[in-house]
Order: sequence, then C-alpha cells, then structure tokens
Amino acid sequence: MNETAAIEFVLHGKIEGLDITPRSIGLSLFNEFNQQVETFIGGSQNLKLDQVHVEIAQSSYVLRALLPAVVMSSLEPDLKLMARQDVLGELDIKRAEVVQRWQARAKNNPDLSYEVRPEGDALPKVRVSWETDYQPTYSEEALDRFTAKGQEAWADVPDAAKWVREVRGA
Repeated sequence: MNETAAIEFVLHGKIEGLDITPRSIGLSLFNEFNQQVETFIGGSQNLKLDQVHVEIAQSSYVLRALLPAVVMSSLEPDLKLMARQDVLGELDIKRAEVVQRWQARAKNNPDLSYEVRPEGDALPKVRVSWETDYQPTYSEEALDRFTAKGQEAWADVPDAAKWVREVRGA
C-alpha cells in the first residue's frame, strides 16, 4: 500500500454575515477554493492528482486531502518556505499565484483567512490573512537573494533602463 500524508486547506470567515461552513459556503466560492487547492497541490509540475482523495470536515470549510507520498514530496519544499513571509518569489509559480489570490481576497474581505495545515509536526502550519496591524520588516538577506536572482535574470541585457523604455514605447 502506498504511503499517504494528510494536509488540510481551511477557509475561515464570514460571507454576508454567515460563518463559512460546509452547509453555508456558496457554490461559486466552493468551486473557486477547491480549484485553488487543486492548483496549489499540483503546482507547475501538473502532477496527476487521481490518487489524491479528499474529505470535507465540519467547522469552517475544511478540505482534507490525502496525498500520495510522491505528491506530498513535491509540496514539502514550498510548505517549509511558506513559514516565512517573504517567499512568494521563491515558491512554485502556480502555488505563488494561489497564495496571491488568497492574500488579495483576505485583503478585500478581512473576515476571511486561509490555512494550510499539514498533518503532524514536521511541516509548518501556514495562515494567509490580512492583518490591519501589519508591521513590515526589512530583511537584508531577502533583499540580497532577490537582487541576486534579478541580476541573474537580467545578465544578458546590457542596458536594462533602455530596454524598459523601449518596451514602454518611450
């Protein structure tokens, strides 16, 4: 029998004054969230997810996915990264897009938050929400990482400012 790992994707909040539960979630939000979870799990590797099984749990809206080991192993690096706040540029591009959508939705509706809760203690539990008392921090290490990544990406462009002006038509 193949090993599986459980991970929960949780949507907390209220829509039109009602707590989101499996009974109250609207069809559009249900479909949107489940599609985002599928995209997050599959990532840009377009993993075949036929062996991923799901359960809907009570409380908020909880989608519990039972992942084959090969699928979970593709998620682990991104789940570890997500414990930090400055990681969107380092995540799998498809997963980063999902996290950005969750952040935008939480910003527009502060009553909403999203959680990714891997089973056990080996991987961090991550909450995506919009905090009004957000205190941004500066990380020299993160800036250095992003600068190095940008320099590598633009290495073959002799004059970046000129290139940008040309693209803009200026």
